[in-house]
Amino acid sequence: MAFLLTSRSALHFSNAGRVAFAAIAMAANAITIDGAAAQSFPTRPIKIISPFSAGSAPDAVARMVGQRLGDRLGQSVAIENRPGGGTTIATKAAAMVEPDGYTLLQANAALAYASVLYPNAGYDPLKSFAPVATLANWSHLLVVPAGVPVGTVSDYIAYARANPGQLNIGFPLGSPPQVLAETLKSSAAAPFNTIPYRQVSQLMADLLSGRIHGFFLEPGRRLFPWCSKAS
Repeated sequence: MAFLLTSRSALHFSNAGRVAFAAIAMAANAITIDGAAAQSFPTRPIKIISPFSAGSAPDAVARMVGQRLGDRLGQSVAIENRPGGGTTIATKAAAMVEPDGYTLLQANAALAYASVLYPNAGYDPLKSFAPVATLANWSHLLVVPAGVPVGTVSDYIAYARANPGQLNIGFPLGSPPQVLAETLKSSAAAPFNTIPYRQVSQLMADLLSGRIHGFFLEPGRRLFPWCSKAS
């Protein structure tokens, strides 16, 4: 799931902005009309800060939205990728900007729990931001390298129990895949190892080489070249 947010007081901008955001299914009702600025917004480029790596599925969503938003508003929309810190680096950067509607934050479910994992994250997920729109919804798939002889999640759990400590599930630190992996490990009492990564690209390389044996991956273009037809 991906969301678009802005600094808490930044939703008080123009009617022109209201119309444009509504056109791409954003929460237009949350945007109030400022009569003095109604004909002027936006007067400069807009930036979307993304906590995800360039080339990832969430990044693709941000770029599609940015292109449509730019076409609608008549201003360029730049995507600034700031991965790392379990999304907290980008989120803190967005929380610190002037709340004028020109900087937006792309976020996912990590916004709800990152401040628990990182108590000194430097922002309050409830007070620092105002929601603008839900951009996309998707499920995660548990993908494994070809060398792991399983075909279902139940097979994976059974194999982990039969081979305690031999399977590694990787995830970007502070991400939804981390929550999914730790939840599966706990709820299924499956004795596999959980391995945090700083970058998804390194995780994917280790998955393809067999160094790790599972990853909860969102469906996206980077997955398809390695998919095999299910039997």
